[in-house]
Amino acid sequence: MSSSTFDFLINTNMNCSGFVEDKKGDIWTTGPVNSAHVAVWALSRYDAKSLYSEKPAVAEIMTGDAFLGLSEANDGSIWFGSATGAYRYDGNTITDFYNKEDQKKYTIDTKQSAVVWKTSMLLASWEGSKFLGDRSGTGDVDILKGELMIENRRLVGGTIEVDMNTIENFADQRSLNKLPPFFDVKKFPVSTFSISKVETVNDGKTEGKNG
Repeated sequence: MSSSTFDFLINTNMNCSGFVEDKKGDIWTTGPVNSAHVAVWALSRYDAKSLYSEKPAVAEIMTGDAFLGLSEANDGSIWFGSATGAYRYDGNTITDFYNKEDQKKYTIDTKQSAVVWKTSMLLASWEGSKFLGDRSGTGDVDILKGELMIENRRLVGGTIEVDMNTIENFADQRSLNKLPPFFDVKKFPVSTFSISKVETVNDGKTEGKNG
């Protein structure tokens, strides 16, 4: 990386995950589109001739989920990847090297993942006009192992095993949760969740159904 590239990245305070300077001097980056849409990433190209202007000329080549890795090949094409495949941009066309015919299986990173749960009673309690709550609770439980099935870039199934001894409640009821009326962890130390159906909810997120 040249000193001019380094200065450009510092001066623009750019929020990027990856960057590369190509043979023409253009700067390519991957990262969130902006702070308000951190879930939407983009592959962007900054024109070398405008790097130090007040508004550098930038072109968003592609947007999508998180892009991992960024490199220029010997022929000048730009390669970048995502969680489900690799892409090549030759200046005109983006080629997707994801194998759409096969279903892919991904192992869950147990150190970076957890199952979050939430409970509530059907009936809420009141004291006069004061709402006392529905005794809802939330917490998480560690994952022992798990696999997710991806097909055509969408979650289609999977299986997750969780360690019930790690169940936590954010309302300081950790010991209560482990009693037989709740989760009898001595009798059932491990629970298995199997995703049998996946639906897309209104905000575009996926929601799995435990089968």
